[in-house]
Amino acid sequence: MTNIIVYENLPLEMPTPIDESSPGDSVLGLSNIPKPSEFTGEQIYGRMPSDKWGWPWSSGYNSTYVIKVEFMGKSLYWHKWAAVPLMKVQEQLIAEGWDKKYHWEDLQTWNKRMIAGTNVPSNHAWPTAIDINPAKNHYRKDNKLVTDIPYRIVEIFKANGFRWGGEYNSVKDAMHFEYLGEPIKDYVGKRYLSLKTPYMSGKDVKELQELLKYYGYNIEVDGVFGPKTNAFVHSFQASKMLTVDGIVGPSTWTSLLLKQPDRVLKLGDRGKDVLWVKKVLTKIEITDWDYDKLGDRFDSPTKNAVKRFQQATKLEIDGIVGKNTWKMLRLKSN
Repeated sequence: MTNIIVYENLPLEMPTPIDESSPGDSVLGLSNIPKPSEFTGEQIYGRMPSDKWGWPWSSGYNSTYVIKVEFMGKSLYWHKWAAVPLMKVQEQLIAEGWDKKYHWEDLQTWNKRMIAGTNVPSNHAWPTAIDINPAKNHYRKDNKLVTDIPYRIVEIFKANGFRWGGEYNSVKDAMHFEYLGEPIKDYVGKRYLSLKTPYMSGKDVKELQELLKYYGYNIEVDGVFGPKTNAFVHSFQASKMLTVDGIVGPSTWTSLLLKQPDRVLKLGDRGKDVLWVKKVLTKIEITDWDYDKLGDRFDSPTKNAVKRFQQATKLEIDGIVGKNTWKMLRLKSN
């Protein structure tokens, strides 16, 4: 996995995928199909108010709302105001190893069409819904759940505002996850920041520096993107399992703005964040490990190294990388 989420604006005349024959998002499994005038979308699928999310068939919708995202190794189209929760889902999936423990070969999002039997647009029309491996997670009119998706993955989606089709009452649509939370616009429109000549400066650079300070970096908030800010951005990206390129784009802005607690690391954990911790411990000479051969497993030597670091920095000595240890590691990382 190379990054958490990356997007690019679509060209103005981007063609829209339309598939009238798609088997998904159908209410044909209902014993009594509601008339279009009666259908609210709430019996099975969540509603997407056009005053909040825009209307998919309006002029300029595609170039205004639809972005390209990178999710679990696939390039997908997605509504830009639902990008933050999708990123949060992916961040947790990767942190728990689901990028390796589950297969993500077929992911489907954008499809401008109505829910079968109604005049109500599918959530895919915006798009704020994702179908995961349809061939193994069937749409069932008989209300029988057929899925290979571990329920922990479902829990992660649900914790971030998604609803799962495998829990519909009248039919089962195990492939389908739809975002039903509020639009999140915090990062939209923010400038890409990076180290350039001359140095970039402005209020957005100050905001970046204030956010880095929140995460524990000893940074001067001067509104200038210089070498020190660049080094802290690299460090933050590595600690959050983002692409480490020094560019503050949507993925890094989003992760900064979320202000989510870091994962508490302890014996037995694995992940890119564990690898980052081991690299920092080696860089500041708490250990003498070969920097180029560090693994991503939090083993007993790692726990002991964390204890030595905590002792040296006068933190509680427990061998667990919690909030205070995270902040001190970031402080010492550059």
